Amino acid sequence: MTNKIEAIEAFVFGVSARTNWIFVKVTSEDGLYGWGEASLNGYEDFVKLAVERRAEDLRGMLEDVARRLLVPQPHAAGGRAWHAASSAIEQALNDIWGKRAGRPAHDYFGPSQRQEILLYANINRATRDRSPEGCAKQATDALNAGFAAVKIAPFDGVLPSGIAKAEMDDSERNRRIRVGVERVAAIRGAIGVETALLIDCHWRLGADDVEALVAQLAPLRPHWIECPMSEHGDALAGWAKLRKLAAPHGIITSGCETMVSARDVGIFGAAESHDVLMPDVKYCGGIAGIHAIASAAAGFSMTIAPHNPTGPVCTAASAHACVGLSNFSWLELQVGETPLYDSVVQDCGHRIADGKFHLSGAPGLGIDLDMKNLANHPGVCAKDGLDYRLG
Repeated sequence: MTNKIEAIEAFVFGVSARTNWIFVKVTSEDGLYGWGEASLNGYEDFVKLAVERRAEDLRGMLEDVARRLLVPQPHAAGGRAWHAASSAIEQALNDIWGKRAGRPAHDYFGPSQRQEILLYANINRATRDRSPEGCAKQATDALNAGFAAVKIAPFDGVLPSGIAKAEMDDSERNRRIRVGVERVAAIRGAIGVETALLIDCHWRLGADDVEALVAQLAPLRPHWIECPMSEHGDALAGWAKLRKLAAPHGIITSGCETMVSARDVGIFGAAESHDVLMPDVKYCGGIAGIHAIASAAAGFSMTIAPHNPTGPVCTAASAHACVGLSNFSWLELQVGETPLYDSVVQDCGHRIADGKFHLSGAPGLGIDLDMKNLANHPGVCAKDGLDYRLG
């Protein structure tokens, strides 16, 4: 049974001095409502406008009909803000479907392969002390909390050489890269060799850095190197070179967190550039989008590790997406950034323990939000976390 959409609303929730989360609530004509997440830091006004535009199109439409209009189109003029609005509404419709059916949202997509989702801890935003010692302490805290893997983005202030020339000389750029490696070395020394260490480069490097990067990082035994350089077509040869150099050291490559269409998977598969794809449920068309990308990636023997550096609704939706994937590896979790992560959540039976997300089996996404808490923490004036020239 399907009902018509009655209302679609966006709520901007300020969680720290530099971070907002954007939650989207969809209400059906029968009174059921569902939540999705559309967080896009620094572009809150764009996302709110996109949600309003989507609401104009979808209000009064049958839920099943609306789903077909939420598949991301890479050429959409609204860009990632439009994709975020569409993806959040898709998540919310899955939440409503599950509540109405009395079943977990992931049942809509077929049989489950797991009920516990393996997590890794993204410690980057929580690491305010950026010294090697500060990074090591944050990683140790994550290890003590039960996580078997940690991720850091160590190369603060580094820009690809072509961009950097206008702002810093080679010696300064090399110094910043060296400091990044020192952070990685300190973390490895603190957590030992048994804990997986993931290195996020935020597209700050280039093809001319590949050989030196592998030489510097290989002794530190990272599990993967994420988004080392641009993922535009002319950069994929550099990616392929990195992958070949890194593989003998047991290092894999990961990326594509901004991918919005399964049709793009073949580009990266043909280039033999990526071992792991990281679609984000907030931008790729929600849970359905992750399933589509995962299915395409399986044809190239690529695994899926969804990008999830934001709020609790995104985490729950991502976990529901991961339940049925045959090529799932693990899910990102932002840890330690804000105590508001838990306080905004109510009526949630899911647990995060022992480095895993344990699904409760509750109907829908299994999570609700505290509307009073949302109102008490309005959005802050956040800036884009990354230089707009990266990516």
